[in-house]
Amino acid sequence: MALTNLTSLDLYLRFPPEEVIETKCLEDVGCGIYPCYYTKKGNSLKVSTSVTSLVFDSGRFDLNPRFKPPDFLDPAYIASHGDEWYDTNDTADKRIRKLKPFEKITVKQVGLFSFASSSNTFAPEFSILDKEEIIDKSAYHIRKFMNGVEEKFPGYDHIVFTGGRDSQIMSLVPKLDSERWHVYSAEPNFPLVKKWLQDNEVPFNKLFTHNNVNDETEEDFKGKIICGDLYTDPRHNKWLPHIKNIAKQFKYKCIFWSGIQTIPPAHFYLGTWFGHDFKEPSEFYSYHFKMTASWQGNTMQIFKNFVRCPSDLSLSLQRDMGGALQVLQSTCA
Repeated sequence: MALTNLTSLDLYLRFPPEEVIETKCLEDVGCGIYPCYYTKKGNSLKVSTSVTSLVFDSGRFDLNPRFKPPDFLDPAYIASHGDEWYDTNDTADKRIRKLKPFEKITVKQVGLFSFASSSNTFAPEFSILDKEEIIDKSAYHIRKFMNGVEEKFPGYDHIVFTGGRDSQIMSLVPKLDSERWHVYSAEPNFPLVKKWLQDNEVPFNKLFTHNNVNDETEEDFKGKIICGDLYTDPRHNKWLPHIKNIAKQFKYKCIFWSGIQTIPPAHFYLGTWFGHDFKEPSEFYSYHFKMTASWQGNTMQIFKNFVRCPSDLSLSLQRDMGGALQVLQSTCA
């Protein structure tokens, strides 16, 4: 039976990676950070964190001629310093769409026919201008969100990727059970992070690290490409086999936390962001919706599908890699 409503966050937290879910309504609640792919099927939507999962579920592949991602691994493209992400709501299959940031898709029955309608749920007011008020509200909502996830997933462990200020903020949030919270950091920031944790007396259980040596196999690299559906340069998603081994230690009953995109708002406040001199807030939001949803969002997707958690079903929906590669190769042809 189809769900009545499904949010992007629920898809990533409640369901195994790449599982195909049926719902009457699908809504993005995270600015595209949790990418969702959907296709209409009768009176409902079929949804997944993976385009190729939806292709296999349907039993056929309809090549989308409009979907033309860059060849991120082409030496000429790398030398040109082109974008490391592909900004589009198309997918490799013309029947499947990518949910837009803050988009809400609803299937409605009208007589004998059903229709999928789209609406946008985000409307900035620009009403909060005082910095202290922004800080207070941010602190309140960050703590409320993190503690809320703890409450919804009792018995789960949590690992925070820590390197910059955004992840430090997450580490400073008072936890309901600090014994279930752990820290992951790598060189060159690892010694700085370790000292920062000690200096600020941050309670945590285990401290994980990585020596920055690439331990990916060829199969791992192919797996990253499949898990990402060709939206970003796969070279930028690192250490995933090592992180997957950490997930195995917790029997996949764990949630990884990562700070994403706190820098653009800070640079917007200062007036610059990688050479973009934003004159109007709308310019910032437009750029944010494109880069955040395309690059950071796809990073989340690859992580979810590759590491395979949070999920107790670590081997759920393991696909035939050869078949999946054929789908993606026909897209690039």
